[in-house]
Amino acid sequence: MGLRVVYYEASHGPAVRAFNARMRAAHALRFALPESAPAPNPNTPAPGIEFRHFVVVDDAREVRGGYFIRTQPFYIRGQVHGAGHYNAPLSEGLIEKRYAAVGAVMLAHALGEQPPLCAMGMGSMDRCRVCCARWVGRSWRRRFISWF
Repeated sequence: MGLRVVYYEASHGPAVRAFNARMRAAHALRFALPESAPAPNPNTPAPGIEFRHFVVVDDAREVRGGYFIRTQPFYIRGQVHGAGHYNAPLSEGLIEKRYAAVGAVMLAHALGEQPPLCAMGMGSMDRCRVCCARWVGRSWRRRFISWF
């Protein structure tokens, strides 16, 4: 089974709706992938903050997961850099073992798409242990931040 990460386009809408329905039926949907392609076109560069939405499709063009990256300027070591925030990853691997690789495929894609990359708001370590372990294994540093 081949998995590809592609920009979310209007043609993916029906497959995204089917994905959300499968996740909802399994009671594994805390949030859904947007059921229509986000605008503006993710290929159009824009100054400041940019959102790029991706879906993971299999050989049959069924959606098996998705995420988005918010890119924005960050002040790092005295210079302004574009950095990405890995947002809302959702994988059918949560309910179907044969799609367990979807999460790793999304993370690898995100790391290639937008270095440097961060993730925030994932909840407790118990809730994000698998994802955090992958990142720490890549020499990422973990910082726990209390939100008030």
